[in-house]
Amino acid sequence: MTSILIYTLYLIIFGTWYYLKFRYMRDTDNEKSNAKTFFKSKAVIFTLFLGIALQILSSSIIYFVNELFPKAFEEYGKIVESLTGDLSITDIIPLLILAPIAEEIMFRGLLLRYSLKIMPVHLAVIFQAIGFGIFHGNMVQFVYATIIGIILGYLAYYMKSVLPSVFLHFMINLSGVMLPASLFETKLKTAVLLGVSAVVTVTSIILIIHWYKCKLSHQGQ
Repeated sequence: MTSILIYTLYLIIFGTWYYLKFRYMRDTDNEKSNAKTFFKSKAVIFTLFLGIALQILSSSIIYFVNELFPKAFEEYGKIVESLTGDLSITDIIPLLILAPIAEEIMFRGLLLRYSLKIMPVHLAVIFQAIGFGIFHGNMVQFVYATIIGIILGYLAYYMKSVLPSVFLHFMINLSGVMLPASLFETKLKTAVLLGVSAVVTVTSIILIIHWYKCKLSHQGQ
């Protein structure tokens, strides 16, 4: 219940800020049009697979790092246990609905856009991703949240809308809930998953970039 209240407060504060500051400024993109184009294209399918692959990839990496440094994962282990049990509606709402929307508005909607005003694109994307990592509150999540934040940042920037990054964020969180822990029971299974998810991640990103370039070429004609 606490998480629902916190994320609802985030949505009210940062959502209102984002809406008033950026939605109707002339120099910003038409988010509704860009999002509609994205969700009607093959890019949404690539993004769906990317979300699942990123979750499997990060879980696989965490498995092997945990094998090497088990003490460093004690705090993170408690968080995982809280998410792998029977989830109530008060767990589902913030994890799958409120968090993807609120965090994307905060980091890709606000922090990224403000950063772009004072620094180059790549630096702005990295800067907001580091903020996203710090927001998660522990070293393990900081590392993979920062990496995922970079991907989310580029997706929001190039798609010119936070809605595609909200969708990817949702798919990552949903995959974390739906994937059974038994997938990562042995080193062999986890190693196979690591390799497959890495290939799917890279392939999905390449296909999204390809779709974006095709979209630009059509607009230029």
